[in-house]
Amino acid sequence: MTCDSELFRVDSLTVDGEVLGIEDGSATIEGAAGFETEAALASVGDDATTRKRVPRIVKAKIFFKLGSSVEKFTKMCNVQIVMSNLHTGQRIRAGKCRFGKMGPIGAGPVDIEFNVLQPFQFL
Repeated sequence: MTCDSELFRVDSLTVDGEVLGIEDGSATIEGAAGFETEAALASVGDDATTRKRVPRIVKAKIFFKLGSSVEKFTKMCNVQIVMSNLHTGQRIRAGKCRFGKMGPIGAGPVDIEFNVLQPFQFL
C-alpha cells in the first residue's frame, strides 16, 4: 500500500526491455534533481549558496533469473530503464544508463546500481 504523500515508488523495473525481478521496496532513485545546494557562509553580509552536481543513480536488489549472468549486466551500456508505480500508474524513464556496480552474490537478492547519464523523465 502506498502513502498519499509519496512522490514515487518503484514497483516494476524494466532494463532495456527486460523486466527485472526486484525485491519489493528495494528499488530507489538517488540524485533525481541532478544537483544539491550548500550554504556558503560569508564572513560579512548575507550568506549565499553553491550548487554542486550529484550523480543520478538507480539502485535495486535483484533476483537472478535462470540464464542471467554477471557478465550480461556488466556489459549494459546506453540502456533505457523504465520504472513504474503499479498503484498510481506513473512511470519514470531514464534514457541513457550504464551498469555501475554490483554487490556480493550468494545469499538471496543482489544489490545493483545503474548510473543514469540523462535527466529522469516523469511520464
